[in-house]
Amino acid sequence: MYILTNEQAAKTGYLSYLPPAVRNAVCAAPQEGLCEIRLRRARPAMLYYTDGRYYIAQQGGRTKNPEQSYIVGARELIRACELVFEFSLYAHEDELQQGFVTIRGGHRIGIAGGARAGRICGFSDVGSLNYRIAHEHIGIAEPILPDIIGKTRVNNTIIISPPMCGKTSLLRDLSRALSVRGIRVGICDTRAEIAAVYEGMPGMDIADADVLSGMSKSAGMMMLLRCMSPDVIVCDELGGAEDAAAAEQIFGCGVSLLAAAHAADRRELFLRPDMKSLAKRFECVITLGGIGEIREVYHA
Repeated sequence: MYILTNEQAAKTGYLSYLPPAVRNAVCAAPQEGLCEIRLRRARPAMLYYTDGRYYIAQQGGRTKNPEQSYIVGARELIRACELVFEFSLYAHEDELQQGFVTIRGGHRIGIAGGARAGRICGFSDVGSLNYRIAHEHIGIAEPILPDIIGKTRVNNTIIISPPMCGKTSLLRDLSRALSVRGIRVGICDTRAEIAAVYEGMPGMDIADADVLSGMSKSAGMMMLLRCMSPDVIVCDELGGAEDAAAAEQIFGCGVSLLAAAHAADRRELFLRPDMKSLAKRFECVITLGGIGEIREVYHA
């Protein structure tokens, strides 16, 4: 789940990417625990917190009453797009192929709407924007470090859970914790979620880890392996034949892999067709039940 701390609330860069009326209304709402801001054309603007969802109120702040909700107009959504995409969809075409754009502070804005010829061509095609608030939880990796760090190297480890249970948060803090202990960490951050890179600079504390952002996991893992001599490579949401092939090559080169995948438990992980054989290569499987909640640590 995406959590905004008080310290981060003081520098909420995402507010400048909201249209003025929405920005003022959001400023009047609590920032602590804010996960997402969703704007949909001709629909109520929504705030998602760790304790549930709320409507943005017409008079500012938040409300549970839909009749008091703020309705996003077509022009407002276009204005939001102009701010997010700096008046040019084409300047962010590569990012849009992944369905999101990263803004200052490492926040991610997902986009949905009507595609033409395989892509969204103009601001009027956009139907909704999802502002996903970047976050970090320093220290949540400490309890499981003894399971991760072996006698001579980092154990090959995969973190599993359903979506929104904190896999990326744990990967981020593990990257930081391993790096400060002198372990060379290379992060393949395909979607700029782990390090929240913006214009080449990490928006999160990853200590001295090296980050490669914006490339496919398979290509990124191979580049880190060849060029950065890491002790461990970190990547999120492992899956698919190309990722599996890259992971097998990492296993054969004496470099450890720290990854994450969607699965409710170990049984489900081993039933996934794309993970069935690869999952057997991991020495440690960590199952999460939520951010900071370690449900199981399994050593193969």
